[in-house]
Amino acid sequence: MELRHLVTFRAVVERGSFSGAAEELEISQPAVSFQIRALETRLGQRLLDRTGRRVRVTEAGELVHRYATRIIALAAELERSVGELGDRIAGRLTLGSSTGPGEVLLPRLLGVFHAAHPDVRVSLVVADTQSVCDRVLDEELELGVVGA
Repeated sequence: MELRHLVTFRAVVERGSFSGAAEELEISQPAVSFQIRALETRLGQRLLDRTGRRVRVTEAGELVHRYATRIIALAAELERSVGELGDRIAGRLTLGSSTGPGEVLLPRLLGVFHAAHPDVRVSLVVADTQSVCDRVLDEELELGVVGA
């Protein structure tokens, strides 16, 4: 089982569609479909029911989503911990933001941050304020910036 398959699966569940996950992960929709199919084959269970443009999570999919969230958080923690052993800052930083700060403030700040710390992979999820707050509380995002 590959970590990227779990990351893709979690994105599909949270975005509610393959196209939304593809947009978030900056990969093609066929790549999302391939990864989901590979994960379902590996686990021997159907994880998503596809109906039109939306997906519904099966019972097995709910279980996989809970584990995927924990595994992804542990992988990020591992990267941070190993990065702290050396002189460089490395790893992954997942931020959430409401529309205002996500479109106006953060792109410039993240550009400056990336120039200073090129080994940190930063992901920015732009969503409504409540969703950002909920995802920070659920530890899916490490930091949330909202205008409210």
